[in-house]
Amino acid sequence: MDASDAPPVVENDAFDLSSRRLLQLDLPSSVSAYAYQTLIALNVSRNRLRSLPAEAFGQLEQIESLDVSYNLLRKLALDDGSSLPSSLLRVDASRNLASSVKGCFKDCSSLKILLLSHNRIGQCDGLEHLSNLEDLDLAGNRVRACKGLRPLAGCALLRSLRLQGCPVETTGSSRALVIGLLPQLTHVDGAPLPRGAPWPSARPRARRAT
Repeated sequence: MDASDAPPVVENDAFDLSSRRLLQLDLPSSVSAYAYQTLIALNVSRNRLRSLPAEAFGQLEQIESLDVSYNLLRKLALDDGSSLPSSLLRVDASRNLASSVKGCFKDCSSLKILLLSHNRIGQCDGLEHLSNLEDLDLAGNRVRACKGLRPLAGCALLRSLRLQGCPVETTGSSRALVIGLLPQLTHVDGAPLPRGAPWPSARPRARRAT
């Protein structure tokens, strides 16, 4: 039997439905309602999902980790337009087709890790209220200018930001602008920022001759 055809089971409060060629997310009725209510982690990566059903997520009352990477999602909100569950601490939605995050995480105030690499995101509107966010991966998206990152100034605990492959590069003067906009950062593109060091574009002004 192919691994993708094996009956899914919940193990250690985690449910793995990855790589099953799923076109839609239907939680199997063979799993008890209690198992869904106490589920901590759900992995539906590497399928062909185009939407996230609100009906299914309504059963996941305690979910903390969600992996929907490598799907065909154009929207990261639920199919009724509502936010992903408020209990989430970690979301991996990388390698999808999303162009916006507005409204997707409006109830996720406890979220700490958000992986959104290789989507089509150009603006961070909708993330400004994530007061507990520590790690954000936007590598390979369509952020063209620091203006698109401005909402992240409201994420006071944000420490790590990845932007490799975005039109706004984190080198030279662009790097200085990113650091100036988000002084709470300690790491950019995986590299630690030197504490107390001047920004790359900062140069001492020449003194006027007297």
